[in-house]
Amino acid sequence: IATTLREQADRTDLVVVTGGLGGTPDDVTREAVAAAFGVEQTEYPEVAAGLRERFRRDPEYAARPHRPGTR
Repeated sequence: IATTLREQADRTDLVVVTGGLGGTPDDVTREAVAAAFGVEQTEYPEVAAGLRERFRRDPEYAARPHRPGTR
């Protein structure tokens, strides 16, 4: 993933990544993006806590379609 991402970034001004970036333990997309660009991942505790709370309250949240501007 990191190699392909870096190759594409070297050839164009914009690379769009869809899929991945999920919350499953086997998803290495975030690590690959960080490696491709030589940056560290940063966790913002208050954002992480808010997401954990949202999914604790509503475990099906990610499975439902959402429209922009709705909750």
